[in-house]
Amino acid sequence: MALIRLFRKDEKFTDVFQSMTSNLIAACQLLEQMLADPTDGAVNARIKEHERRGDQLVKEVIQKLDITFITPFDREDIHALAEVLDDVLDLVHRAAAKMVMYRIESEVPGSRALARLLTEQSRELKAAADHLKDSKEVLRRCERVNELEHQGDSIYAETVCLIFDSVTDPVKLIKLKEIVETVETALNRSEDVADVLESIVIKNA
Repeated sequence: MALIRLFRKDEKFTDVFQSMTSNLIAACQLLEQMLADPTDGAVNARIKEHERRGDQLVKEVIQKLDITFITPFDREDIHALAEVLDDVLDLVHRAAAKMVMYRIESEVPGSRALARLLTEQSRELKAAADHLKDSKEVLRRCERVNELEHQGDSIYAETVCLIFDSVTDPVKLIKLKEIVETVETALNRSEDVADVLESIVIKNA
């Protein structure tokens, strides 16, 4: 059955995924801001609010699954998509929390470039969630997410080299590298979101 027909049966899941991706964009933008100015402690609190909102949205998906007889696509795929989107948001929050925990007070070398890619990925995921009825558009957006992840691999390698070249304190070096690794892991997990979306539209084409 065509994907567009399935969505006419029940579109409430698409609304929730649109909310999840919008929430993710906001959190990624705040992470960019925090990496640029770690001294603004209020930013971490705002990211935490988005992380809590993400948890609420996952619960909403699960509740909808419990009461919905006919879903727009496989229940397993709905659950997987909600989980992997929440994983990305958790990693964004984890990176911000580590900035606070490690008392980082200056910009992490090279980190903003990675965070910008993460924000771009989240925007592409939002566009895919907005056009779930259009399989070609979803696949195009997912391809862009994958491209951004590949760019992130190169920037991550450059960033780690920059940290090793510019930081002499070994403890600080480990802390900064861990923060950058967390952002890079979020980029990889965003690619996993794209993989789930691709699987959904291919199965329901």
